[in-house]
Amino acid sequence: MSKNCIDASIEISNEHNIPLMLIASRRQIDSNESGGGYVNNWTTEKFSEYVKICDKNKNIILCRDHGGPWQNDYEKNNKLNFHEAMESAKKSFAVDIKSNFQIIHIDPTIDIHSKISTEQIFERIFDLYEYCNTTSKKLNKKIVFEISLGKEDGGFDKYEEIKQIVSKMESFCRNGDFPLPYFLVVRTGNYVMELKNVGSFESTFLDTNQDSSKINLLKIIEFCNKHQIRIKEHNTDYLSDRALQLHPEIGIHAANIAPEFAVAETR
Repeated sequence: MSKNCIDASIEISNEHNIPLMLIASRRQIDSNESGGGYVNNWTTEKFSEYVKICDKNKNIILCRDHGGPWQNDYEKNNKLNFHEAMESAKKSFAVDIKSNFQIIHIDPTIDIHSKISTEQIFERIFDLYEYCNTTSKKLNKKIVFEISLGKEDGGFDKYEEIKQIVSKMESFCRNGDFPLPYFLVVRTGNYVMELKNVGSFESTFLDTNQDSSKINLLKIIEFCNKHQIRIKEHNTDYLSDRALQLHPEIGIHAANIAPEFAVAETR
């Protein structure tokens, strides 16, 4: 993410009258209290105001990418303990919501002090989810959630694992009267290394054979659709046009692209 990329996204979305999501990680853009980010020295507050002024047709959707404890340099460099990092993450989320971020990605998979279990990740998601939902109601802001629980290593998530995640989230949301996650991050085989996507999505889905990974992902997409949860794909950089065209055809609802644009700008 850079000011040039932001300006280009706003220009494209307004010229073609299409919605585009700008996804800012906490290292890129964060609240003033959290130390801001490296993109144009913007804080969350200043970034939001800039987009509001420039986006004449209101097509840009502001999104927090990888929000959670130890997801910015301040929390890592100062070696905040668990309680401190969670409180810092909550304050960051509160500024996001106040600054009209509409999609909140909760990603508590990092812990700089110890290895954490899947159950601990769920507990942290539930805590942050409830906090953000309560905060949005207090501020009279409308938000939706994106959640992730796993690694981004180029593999494929398994159908049974996704079923378990959805089941736990449905139970939590039902008991707390919270909205279901709008997006669930699902591994689709993509992995970016240097100037290439070295993952297996493209080879798997451009091949006409019914590979087990292909069958598995299509099954996951069908399952999530039935449960009104959308698939969000990360690491979508450097795929061919045909591979990208396949995304809406097979039912992937949204995809993140980041380093490819940064490389194009700085080379």
